[in-house]
Amino acid sequence: MAWILGNTPVNRDFQHASIENGIEILVINNGVHADLVLPLNEPSFPWRDRLKEADFPIFDPENRYAIFGWGNRQFYMETRTWDDIKISNVMYAFAGMGDTVVHVELCRDLAWATQRSRLIRLSPDQFQRLSEHLLSTFHKQANGELSPIPDRHYGNSDAFYVGLGHYHLFRTCNVWAGSGLAKAGVRVGYWTLTPGLLFACLPEPPVNRASPQQ
Repeated sequence: MAWILGNTPVNRDFQHASIENGIEILVINNGVHADLVLPLNEPSFPWRDRLKEADFPIFDPENRYAIFGWGNRQFYMETRTWDDIKISNVMYAFAGMGDTVVHVELCRDLAWATQRSRLIRLSPDQFQRLSEHLLSTFHKQANGELSPIPDRHYGNSDAFYVGLGHYHLFRTCNVWAGSGLAKAGVRVGYWTLTPGLLFACLPEPPVNRASPQQ
């Protein structure tokens, strides 16, 4: 059933936005988590206004992109690579136990993209819808700001935030990413349970890349 739903696309008529007006994002599978890479300074949804400098050990003003991931708090914080995986954390996450977090890492460009990634070009409206989906999975404070988790980082350019929603066997980080892309109008499988199913229906990347974001 998962294979059938993952290979049954929604938004079949998706077309990449024009190179003149489009906004480039990446969908990536780092081997542990599915992540979405979005520019920080797009007028339709300026993420730089949401992510505070104080949330990161080192904030490089030259960073132009943010890598977003969502998942079970215990599993995510303790599993940076395959070498860090513990069966107990896997079972804990799949059982739907515990809270969720959003992980954000900042970077300068998309040049590090690999065969495990897929470039997609969205219209400003599509980018806004995707960003609103991501924002809906952050916990907000009374003043509307996000809720960073103090002193929890993988490195110097990332931060963890308190998340919303429940991670479990049937709602993984791949489902989280697929749901956001579907809401933005991107062709993607109906239920993207695994990384392979997340990428199964994604459109081929556009032929040409836009100029680097200023």
